[in-house]
Amino acid sequence: MGVLCISALFATGCSDDSNPNTANKGKTKPTVAAEVGDTTKTDFHIVMTPAKGTVYYGCVVYEGSSNSAPTALDIMTDNTSGSIYKNLFAIADSSKAVFKIDCTKSEHYQAFYVGINADGLLGDVKTLDIYIEGAHPAFTPQVGTYAFTPSATSTYGDDSGGYSNPKAGQSFDVVMTKHSTTEYYLQANWFNSDIIKTFIGKYDSATKTLSFSGDYLTSSGSANGSSMFGRTVWLLSSGASTGYVFYGAGSTGKDPFVIQMDADGYLKTVTAPFEIDVYSNASGSWSWVSLWDAMGYGTSDTITH
Repeated sequence: MGVLCISALFATGCSDDSNPNTANKGKTKPTVAAEVGDTTKTDFHIVMTPAKGTVYYGCVVYEGSSNSAPTALDIMTDNTSGSIYKNLFAIADSSKAVFKIDCTKSEHYQAFYVGINADGLLGDVKTLDIYIEGAHPAFTPQVGTYAFTPSATSTYGDDSGGYSNPKAGQSFDVVMTKHSTTEYYLQANWFNSDIIKTFIGKYDSATKTLSFSGDYLTSSGSANGSSMFGRTVWLLSSGASTGYVFYGAGSTGKDPFVIQMDADGYLKTVTAPFEIDVYSNASGSWSWVSLWDAMGYGTSDTITH
């Protein structure tokens, strides 16, 4: 419902000539009733019922219990800020509005609401105080950019010293995006290897973990459909004699690597190993040379946001 429609009502209460407009003289101000509906620890509903003669009404909701009430004009012209919810309603849409508010970390909330009649007469702003003991946000994985810092570096190798990792232990950025309620993507230049891949993760709400099986997005943006862990040698250039293999958990490195989230939904720790190893084809067949970098071995690797 557009603000322009309401602005037109205000115009009906004004006059361009010297004679005062008396359309609202003696009229009862429009009113709206509001009450708290269904409530949980993570959300609550507000039910608003306009009285006869009210054609539009608005509501704005803030955290806390000592907010300054906005003016009726600001509510009805969408001229408020800092709220966790705000909306304007038209009687033509429904005689009653029921809307859901997601809880924040506050237990106290205040809703300010007001109505307007067909002649542009504004009602008085009313306040609904809401208290929800133990209120908290619903748990959800937090998307965005994280810095992964691996701890296990190129300390393993053959008798000649193995392959030297010039970027051992360096942080690299990982971008997490949401694909669906149960599927999230992680994209990175993994372990600073110049191999950019987007891995597909499954979200488990019971354990608050993301599990990555090794499936990844192809260049067309679709899922590959099978794991790349422990089987595919990636080359940085055609004909290169050095290649890289991604490994997950398990004795063969083909099991998923798992990331545990903290209480706020941010990625916290890799609880099942994930690494990239170096292979050489100098002898005509691929042979393992060394561990390049790894996370999830219970050492000092970190994830920050």
